Amino acid sequence: MTFDKDMTLYAVWYPHYKVIEGAGSEWVKDSGAVQRFVADGNYKYFKELRIDGVAIIDGVKIYAYENGSTAAEISAEVMQKLSVGEHTITFVYTDGEASAAFTVKDGSKPAPAPTPTPTPTPTPTPTPTPTPTPTPAPTPTPDPGGDTPGTGDTNMLPLWIILASASAAAVTIIAVKRKKD
Repeated sequence: MTFDKDMTLYAVWYPHYKVIEGAGSEWVKDSGAVQRFVADGNYKYFKELRIDGVAIIDGVKIYAYENGSTAAEISAEVMQKLSVGEHTITFVYTDGEASAAFTVKDGSKPAPAPTPTPTPTPTPTPTPTPTPTPTPAPTPTPDPGGDTPGTGDTNMLPLWIILASASAAAVTIIAVKRKKD
């Protein structure tokens, strides 16, 4: 491989997007509920939403969510048309995709169990109620960080280290080549 002294190197980085809300969720047929999914991809790069590889246009509300992420609310009518079983939702962006699985469950309910006939109970004799003593309010304990919400930051440090190393190697090779000439 030869290097020209006027050569410019470019690195292209494609982000790895994730579905951060609704992944692994279950939706029950005949529930009439709207199903929401949120991906950490920036809303301004959003192109389309797919379920099982098919673009969904009608019956979906797409909007910018917290920190620029993308939210999709899928109407009950669209969800009702899906078969019972596992499905895949994909947020398509100009620079990547975010996919996750979700499940549609059968909404048919089993027949209700017969209700037993209530038996009359004797009327209890009222007894005086003691005055309750106030209990001290519990003191809050600090959260150790187990339920910290995602920030949407998908910075990939190993990738940046590799790119910096490759750039340093290219500069070194060019410098050595110039010294030889």
